[in-house]
Amino acid sequence: MVSIKQSLHGAAIFLTGVTGYFGRALLYRLLSDLGPKRIYVLVRSSGKRSAQERWEAEILSDPNWQKLLPNGLTEALKKKLILIEGDVACPKLGMSPQQLDQLARKLDFIINSAASISFEPPLDEVLSLNINGPLHLLRLAQPAGCPFLQVSTAFVCGNQDGIIAESIENKSTAWIQERIGSIAQIIEEAEERFPDPTRPNQRLEWTKTAAGTLARQEGWPNTYTFSKFLAEQRLVSERGDVPLILFRPTIISSAWRSPYPGWIDGIKGMDALVIAFGQGQLSQFPANKDLPLDLIPVDLAANACLTSLVAGMQLDVSVFQYGTSHAHPLTFYRLAELTLQHYLAHPNSDSAGNDIQVKPLNIPDYDYSIRRIRRLNRLRERIHRGLKHLSAIKPLGRFRRRLAANIRLDLRNMTYMKLYSNFTTTHREFSTGATDAARASLPEDEQHAFYSSYHSIDWDTYIRDIHVPGLRRIKEHTAQ
Repeated sequence: MVSIKQSLHGAAIFLTGVTGYFGRALLYRLLSDLGPKRIYVLVRSSGKRSAQERWEAEILSDPNWQKLLPNGLTEALKKKLILIEGDVACPKLGMSPQQLDQLARKLDFIINSAASISFEPPLDEVLSLNINGPLHLLRLAQPAGCPFLQVSTAFVCGNQDGIIAESIENKSTAWIQERIGSIAQIIEEAEERFPDPTRPNQRLEWTKTAAGTLARQEGWPNTYTFSKFLAEQRLVSERGDVPLILFRPTIISSAWRSPYPGWIDGIKGMDALVIAFGQGQLSQFPANKDLPLDLIPVDLAANACLTSLVAGMQLDVSVFQYGTSHAHPLTFYRLAELTLQHYLAHPNSDSAGNDIQVKPLNIPDYDYSIRRIRRLNRLRERIHRGLKHLSAIKPLGRFRRRLAANIRLDLRNMTYMKLYSNFTTTHREFSTGATDAARASLPEDEQHAFYSSYHSIDWDTYIRDIHVPGLRRIKEHTAQ
């Protein structure tokens, strides 16, 4: 039997990624009813903001402190939080060797949740943050002699389908270095091809395309999942004696309960489709409608992460996958149906104040849908060009503007279709045996306090009454 409270009580924990969604959820959880002695948080400066300014603006001023903690961020809790200015992407985390050595002497656990999570991130971020960043933290864990938990993703499996086991595919050091070298080579070639610093978008788009091609050739749907796989491989090959815990959540979504139902800090990934559907901008989306999606609320994921930490801290290398597709699936069709139910009951309004009427989402075959949109767009573009000399005639001018809007909308939706096609057409279910066993090994009271059983999720309630309203709130907040 393992105990989260006993293992973390009086401990010194080093946490990265606290300005991100999942890292913030972990920080909330560590402060809520655990008793760590210190939580060292690594924060980098950004633009004109120092690390201290970001810490105060993005964390200490967050109103969710009041929702999570009865008395807000008390002085006692403030004393537990130690800001470390640095950068995961930099060797030695941007600190001096002396600072790094002093920090290592104090630590009992390291949790890394810092990452660039876009499917098509800037390639220099992929290399410095997703691939090199974990290795820089490993160099801190080695002298500290403490367990290191890497927040990875279940989708390191690449294009595999079927049941995905909680295992590690061990690649040779030469294979790992060759692929990382290929990514570095793309960055170097982009700098040679596009030397003009005033036109960074050309370089960015070229590297995204080249890196995406490399990832697909190697068997991964996008650069993000490929980079997380490479990070795992590198950590396993270079960990030395460090106990390494690889925590692999699936798609992290809004909170089920804590700090409050529907808490989310931004529109992420496929959430944009839910918003577009409610605004009447998405009438069809190609997918396998019976495909199990793999959403997991962020508070359950944070609890599962801490459970994995204490369950794996005495092992050499351990893998804990966490998702719902295998034991408590939500299908794509059911997600669409529940989203429709929400918007029928609580419609959005258009610019004139009228209710936006939504209809059931059409879920066609992927290849057919892409061909259909392309044909339709070519026809619209020809008509649009043909009417250019008649656009001064008001009715034709309005019709031409509507055509242009539809062309832009279809191109955007086609981009979404291609970006998420691997996740909406590939049938895979993630085994969670190790994670389930870890949860079962907790004392009974901690199984309730650190709830992570996905069977407790009522999908109807969660999607219709919690998740979609949460997305709408954050959309309205960011629009203000």
